[in-house]
Amino acid sequence: MSHLSWFTLSIIAMICFGTGGALHRFPAIHGHNRFVASFWSVFLAFLLSVVFFFHSLATTTRQLLAISALWGLFFATTRYTYYEIFRHTETNAIVPLTSVIQLVLSVATGFILFGDSVSNWQMLGIFFAVACTLLFFSRQSGIKYTQVVIWLISLVTVSSLGYKIV
Repeated sequence: MSHLSWFTLSIIAMICFGTGGALHRFPAIHGHNRFVASFWSVFLAFLLSVVFFFHSLATTTRQLLAISALWGLFFATTRYTYYEIFRHTETNAIVPLTSVIQLVLSVATGFILFGDSVSNWQMLGIFFAVACTLLFFSRQSGIKYTQVVIWLISLVTVSSLGYKIV
């Protein structure tokens, strides 16, 4: 594996991460134990990381381990919270909403904390995503969010923003 470039490993990691993100909904939908599913979704990623990046373990610092642990805490909280949300409501009623909220908050955080800038095309894309989601939800008038779901949406948004910042 050491002969692969960082770019190739990044592409492999993002494909695995995206696949895991899509598949993590199944245990919640089918009523499986969410603790076991959460543990294995994070533990499997850990095992794959050790396999692919074993040669880099010698250069690991305590600061990197602390940042990684913080990222893992936010990520595990996000996964577990999504499992809880999916027990209370439909997947297609939650994922578009949380995705747009997270997108807007991530961009706002980039502006505020990091002084980032966004091109006109990027801003147009953000507005388009928000408009499409709002249009989708305006047509879905039958969706009702309980207090628990609203609280869980808030928690998943904050924890997701946390692992994006870290």
